[in-house]
Amino acid sequence: MPIALGYESYATFGMQTAFGTPVAPTITIAHLRTGEPIAPEQAQKPRESTARVMPGADQLWRTMATCDFNYDFEWIANPTAWLPILRAAWGHELKAGAGPVTHTYNVNNPPVDGGTDTGTDFYNHGLTIRHTLTGVRTYEIRDACVTQWYLSCEADNPIHMGISGKGQNFQDGASPVSFTDVTGTLFTWEHLYAASPNSGIFAGAANPPTTAIPLRSFKAQLDNNLRFVPFIGTASGLEMKLPTRDNYPAFTIECETDFDDISATDAVSIMTDFVTRTQENIQIKARVDANNIIDLKASAASNRPGVINAPRIRANSPGPVQFSFRYDVYPAVVGTDLTLTFTTLT
Repeated sequence: MPIALGYESYATFGMQTAFGTPVAPTITIAHLRTGEPIAPEQAQKPRESTARVMPGADQLWRTMATCDFNYDFEWIANPTAWLPILRAAWGHELKAGAGPVTHTYNVNNPPVDGGTDTGTDFYNHGLTIRHTLTGVRTYEIRDACVTQWYLSCEADNPIHMGISGKGQNFQDGASPVSFTDVTGTLFTWEHLYAASPNSGIFAGAANPPTTAIPLRSFKAQLDNNLRFVPFIGTASGLEMKLPTRDNYPAFTIECETDFDDISATDAVSIMTDFVTRTQENIQIKARVDANNIIDLKASAASNRPGVINAPRIRANSPGPVQFSFRYDVYPAVVGTDLTLTFTTLT
């Protein structure tokens, strides 16, 4: 019998037409082979109202069957691969243009089945995910909902995107989809060079911000704070009620840099803005060319959404002193003050 190898494993994604309606996924994507990409959750528990010394296996009951998923990808400039994943994470996609095409994502409520798809508006209906261990087994998760999405990059590295969440109706022995690799240019740190308005990381009072901020790394993260609970009387295969939110969605941007005073937006000015409670606009824009752009923007004309928190000065060597801080993003107008735009050729 073959042994499952990490480099031969991959995931296949498909956006469903409705929660509870699985699809045959078609988009195959290789991921970083770390951690636990799929983790089924189901337990058998015994009857407790017994006079035995220990509960017996003759009267067992099953808990709700769900499956956690967790994937980390290197972001490749591809016009179709990431669209269902981004839609699942953010909730709503607005499509505009025709070569280049812009796909603008915003946090939607309700987070799942939030509207009817049209030619320009698309909503999250849950993902069907198949995880293939080539030559060994393929497993399927249905109604997969993204609880956490992130965009991250470190200097001298590719740009990463990650998702994690939960689905239900775990299928053993699903049919594998033939692997076709994602084609296109790999987004890396060099596509984040500060060359306004083409690319860079910017912060400040302007809308959108125009002052470059040099960072060693960042991680922008959306937490959807979804609720996954079983309900009595749901349809067959739907132990989990349509997910809603347990709390407000949250968006943060963790930043690391040197502690310096050599640019318009640097560690010293960030610390000053923290002390004076000055809010900022933030934009992270990676550009391969006019047809391949990632543009994450938390920006507004008046109520700037970026609140600086948790500044930390760290010295652990004779070399440069390090500085980290976090933007907590509070968009006054959801849908315009916090957006992710992915530009593609088609």
